[in-house]
Amino acid sequence: MALDEIFINLKTDYNSNSDSIVEDLYKPCLDHSSLYYRGAAYFRSAVFQLFKQEILNFCLRGGKIAILTSTNVESNDAENILQGYHLRAFESNLEEMMQDKETVDKARFVSTLIASGHLDIYIVKGGFYHDKKGFFEDENDNIVAFAGSGNETIPGLSTNYESYIVSWSEKDSFADYGRKWSDELRLAIDEKEYEDAEVLRFDQLSDYFIQKYDIVDSLEKYEFPVPHQFNYFNYQMLSENGPQEHQFNAFNGWKANDRHGLFEHATGTYKTATGLICADYFLGSDEVVIVSTPLKMISENWYQLIKKCFSFKIKVVRCWSDNGDWMEEAGKHINNHQKVILVFVNDSLWSKKGTNLLKPLNNQYMLIADEAHNWEDKRSREFMRFNFPISKLALTAKLSEPGHEAEIDDVYQFFAKEYTDHLSLEHAIEKRFLRKYEYHLEVIKLSHDSVTLGTENTRSIWNSFSDKKRHLTPEITIDALSINQRVLVYTGPTIIIAEETYRSIQNQWNVKTNSAGLIRKITGEESAIQRKNIISDFILGNIRSLVAIKVLDEGVDLPVSDAAIMCLSNEKFRQWTQRRGRILRKKNMNDETTARIIDFVLDISHFDETIQNNLKNRHSSEVKRIIAFSSSSIHGSKPSIATLEQLGWI
Repeated sequence: MALDEIFINLKTDYNSNSDSIVEDLYKPCLDHSSLYYRGAAYFRSAVFQLFKQEILNFCLRGGKIAILTSTNVESNDAENILQGYHLRAFESNLEEMMQDKETVDKARFVSTLIASGHLDIYIVKGGFYHDKKGFFEDENDNIVAFAGSGNETIPGLSTNYESYIVSWSEKDSFADYGRKWSDELRLAIDEKEYEDAEVLRFDQLSDYFIQKYDIVDSLEKYEFPVPHQFNYFNYQMLSENGPQEHQFNAFNGWKANDRHGLFEHATGTYKTATGLICADYFLGSDEVVIVSTPLKMISENWYQLIKKCFSFKIKVVRCWSDNGDWMEEAGKHINNHQKVILVFVNDSLWSKKGTNLLKPLNNQYMLIADEAHNWEDKRSREFMRFNFPISKLALTAKLSEPGHEAEIDDVYQFFAKEYTDHLSLEHAIEKRFLRKYEYHLEVIKLSHDSVTLGTENTRSIWNSFSDKKRHLTPEITIDALSINQRVLVYTGPTIIIAEETYRSIQNQWNVKTNSAGLIRKITGEESAIQRKNIISDFILGNIRSLVAIKVLDEGVDLPVSDAAIMCLSNEKFRQWTQRRGRILRKKNMNDETTARIIDFVLDISHFDETIQNNLKNRHSSEVKRIIAFSSSSIHGSKPSIATLEQLGWI
């Protein structure tokens, strides 16, 4: 839909005695536009209730709203607006937030729109803002602009006597009126220029409003003296605190290395956003960026984040099976030489359809591979043989398993060209990007009756250890929930085991608390919508524990977990790293809480020397994991090393 479809229905003059400003002007314009800028002396968020459904539809299509007003804001609005900017740091998605009724009720509606990146409030400081004008704009640059006597309040649009003059793109007088009004408002909001006054986004005045209305401050500001001019990427839509220093260090290294590189950054340190900084730079001079990930869920996260944080001038296309027209849609943007970001799943990128789509580009594009360790796949080797994008970037927490670097060297050379930017978990904790954590070991001692001792029974000992862990996990989870608000339980390796663990935890929780529904599971069998709703409920606090297998290892942002129980001691170092990083993500930049990781270890001290040696040889990764996990914890590795010595492991 476009604004020129409703030009024929517009009038140049409206007054509230004979016209409905909301029904005749606002609603049809919102239904046919993607940008709404409004300046008014007074703004009251309750006004959105007059056209709530139209606002929601507008935002769900990717629309952006900017309001410019004076410091005369009501206290409840000020608190809700600040809360919205605070929540924006969670990378909130409007579709997910709408699953919770509370986020779209009257009191929190403005918070929801701000948190999801669709609404910004700007304040004129140092003078009273008195202009009353606005404009709607669509993706074809059609504009409907208006000026009048009404404020952006319920009385201003519905009960007071107010008059408006309207001008639109096809009018002969548009250059003298509509263009002038829209340019003035755009200058004030986008360029922060309004007479002699200062224009600031609302959260930049948080101290003023906190003091004025005695609002409890939950925000902490970080200033980074790193000047950078973005082309299309609005980082503030992602986080009010702006890009971090390590992100620019990585970006500058990638740029200096002929726009090639590998970012091996700890889980939870905004690798995605760092990749988008590079993509924005590339789009300043080139047209096509391709993002590829191993899972639909991760690709959907990228798609939503790009829609939220990039200018609508950058087209975004889902390039996998959920979008049946992706070939035609992507091909149209490529043929029309439009700036576009194509988001793939690896399967679709490596397919014949994907490679055929790329041929007309003649390698003139940037390729971003998220969770790049998945490029070990043989199909990726075929892709790398015949495709040579002019810019490449690989993102991962760990590209290769220790000691197996040679097996993925071709992937490293393809993307990095010898440049890697490292950000270790220890450094991320030190710099306060991630939370500190406690590391607890649950010692399991098997009775002589539980296994048949003997060299040939080392495997049965380990199986008994795994069974005992599963039996203890529900009790440990219930204990953790009595201390921590939200707990992740990593179980497995099979869906059947995850199901059994989930049911056992749920039953014990129901008996203890006489309540149900607070424990859920994610096994990969859920639909994308079901999984999204479960994760949203976890973030919102509607459920308190997730029982999960590998599906949570990659690409899921859970910034509200308090504890994790490592029931499955997977022997891949990369998965240890991802699971640990997931629990350490901060709820917000002001979060100084300490996370808890609960792990298991087998007491082998009472077995004979032959069995001990067999267990040590077969499961040496147990010792490596425990030392690695404990060394970065607040207690260090000494207590865990002492425990391992007592239990016969070292």
